[in-house]
Amino acid sequence: MTTLIKVVLLSQSSLPKLAKVIESTQKAKEKKNGVCDETDKTGNWYIYCTGFILEVMNLYQVEVDSKTFVDRPLKANPEVILSEFMKEFGKKSVNFTKKKLINFRKRFFGEPGTELTSCFIPDWKELPPKIAQIKDKDLKSFALFLNRRWKDLCRQIIKIKNPKRNSLIEVPHPFIVPGGRFREFYYWDAYWIVKGLIASDLFMMVKNMLKNFIYCVKK
Repeated sequence: MTTLIKVVLLSQSSLPKLAKVIESTQKAKEKKNGVCDETDKTGNWYIYCTGFILEVMNLYQVEVDSKTFVDRPLKANPEVILSEFMKEFGKKSVNFTKKKLINFRKRFFGEPGTELTSCFIPDWKELPPKIAQIKDKDLKSFALFLNRRWKDLCRQIIKIKNPKRNSLIEVPHPFIVPGGRFREFYYWDAYWIVKGLIASDLFMMVKNMLKNFIYCVKK
């Protein structure tokens, strides 16, 4: 038996034990304040931030990328989903299988990113003044490529009817996302994005980004 197979078999046999460890530590964890907790006004912290459902979904690797699960909107209110989860599975590790968890996810969780739509950048220019001044041919070509990318990365949040069913913070203005698996904006990524937008002469979008941050702080 190869080392790789041994590791895989060991990992599979350890899943019930790991689930029991989660069960025994859950109560202690729920008393601590995390990134978001019971003070979160939307009241969905025990689905998206901490709690038994999130830990089990990650433990059984229901998603290829763990971020996908927390990006999914809910098809019912969080308290209903928690109640249905406990009704179906309880906290006994023997009740869990990946297939059952996937079916549960399909019933109660939607597709990630459905709250977002692409947006139009009205002041976008094919050749911004600062980029036009670049003399190096390769650097200029690269800068123009990045300038075109803004149009692909512009997002606007569709009106969220029930914030309790979503992990995404609704903001009023369009914004630029980092791309890839990241569907929302972040403070550190946004710093470099804003610098790039300024270089591209997209001051209206810079203003929108800043307004969104101010909105989040006030909220």
